[in-house]
Amino acid sequence: MSYLNLSEIEQGIKAAIVALNRPYIASIETYGGEFDAGLADVVRRFPAIWTTFAGAGKAVQLSARKFKRPLTFVTLVGAKSLRNEEATRQGVDENGQQISCGTFQLLNDVERALLNNNLKLFGVSGLDPFELGKIDKVYDQKTKDAAISVFAQHWHTNFTTTQSAADFDPDSGADWMQAVNVDYFFKPQDDIKDGSDLVLLNNQ
Repeated sequence: MSYLNLSEIEQGIKAAIVALNRPYIASIETYGGEFDAGLADVVRRFPAIWTTFAGAGKAVQLSARKFKRPLTFVTLVGAKSLRNEEATRQGVDENGQQISCGTFQLLNDVERALLNNNLKLFGVSGLDPFELGKIDKVYDQKTKDAAISVFAQHWHTNFTTTQSAADFDPDSGADWMQAVNVDYFFKPQDDIKDGSDLVLLNNQ
């Protein structure tokens, strides 16, 4: 049986991005409303990537026990620069050396991590490979301290749930319990097993 676990998928996305091992990314987290708390605190963490669940569509029944549900996740990428708005998007290179990364590089990194990835290597099962969705500009502006750029990338996938009515039957355990091992301890407070029996159950 396979059940939808959104937390597991979010953590799988995060792990896939972390696995890129990009030393210039200061923070990779699940999104918890950081931008609602104010830009000043968020900008200190740039360059940064967040992931969050955006929503689910109506499930399609594939069979009596199988249902496929479309899911959408969003990754947010943010970068800053003391130079200008262009540097926040394109980064800064000098003499072939990267001085700072921009949001375009972060978008590319996330695409490398997630495109056609079903997160199986990160403990997720039942998920279709991620497909690219739209990219939205969230911020592209200059504050009193620095220029900032933030983009949101949408990712689409499907999750297949497998279950049956028996999964909700409190008596269904009797169908799979066929034998019980019984151990005997004759001396009180003695952890030494003196005997054991295998009791076969009649499920008819």
